Amino acid sequence: MKFEQFDLFHGCGRVEIEDLLRPRELTPFAEVLRCRLDPGAWVGAHRQEHHSEILLVAEGSGRAVVQGQPQALEAGSLVLLPLGQSLEIYNTDPEKCLTYFIVKGKNR
Repeated sequence: MKFEQFDLFHGCGRVEIEDLLRPRELTPFAEVLRCRLDPGAWVGAHRQEHHSEILLVAEGSGRAVVQGQPQALEAGSLVLLPLGQSLEIYNTDPEKCLTYFIVKGKNR
């Protein structure tokens, strides 16, 4: 299932999201999402309140901010987000989408 979000978490721009897991279920995963963030767009700060997450960049370049600490993003970058941490995602490329996967774990 694909859908679009605009200005996600008070960010700016469009992110295309595809849920790769549903309607199936697979323990220990809650969701597996493929996301494409438009050039120059960003996802605003949000806290991991329900699931720990792994963010894996497939292509493009950008910046993640985890708990206020910036981290460069490029193909192959991995960002670990334990429950309770905050995340912002920025596509710093003015021409290419930032494509990344979000894998959410089910918490006990």
